[in-house]
Amino acid sequence: MKNKFRTTHKTVEEEKVLEKLLDYDYIIDCSTDNGLMHILDKLELPNIITISITNKSKALVCACTPKSYRWVMNQYQSILDNDTSDMYNPTGCWSPTFKASYNDIQTLVQYAVKQLNYKMEKGFPLNNFTLEIDESNNIEIKLKEY
Repeated sequence: MKNKFRTTHKTVEEEKVLEKLLDYDYIIDCSTDNGLMHILDKLELPNIITISITNKSKALVCACTPKSYRWVMNQYQSILDNDTSDMYNPTGCWSPTFKASYNDIQTLVQYAVKQLNYKMEKGFPLNNFTLEIDESNNIEIKLKEY
């Protein structure tokens, strides 16, 4: 895998960063930064997991490399209900952020981590998945794997 990076025209610093990233079994990106997600996707590293949450924590998206950027963007733009018209604009913050309680966020994140751990422990491949909150009767978390 490391030879793949050497065939492109990378600086010594870029090579060092790539080799350092390959030292980790998995890297979980929870930054929700589309630019960073796009860069990590372009690196084609085998061990990147991206986790992000919709506004008001109604859904969580978990993508595993390769080619996670396009899949995540499609989920947010075409599949999931993610109303971004009602965002929180804190004083001094450079960009708006979603509205959600700590409990709502942690419930989805802990479920996602449990799913990832389960797959790894059983030796199953890591697939992209979404978690969606269904409040039609009771509160349910629905897992949809791709």
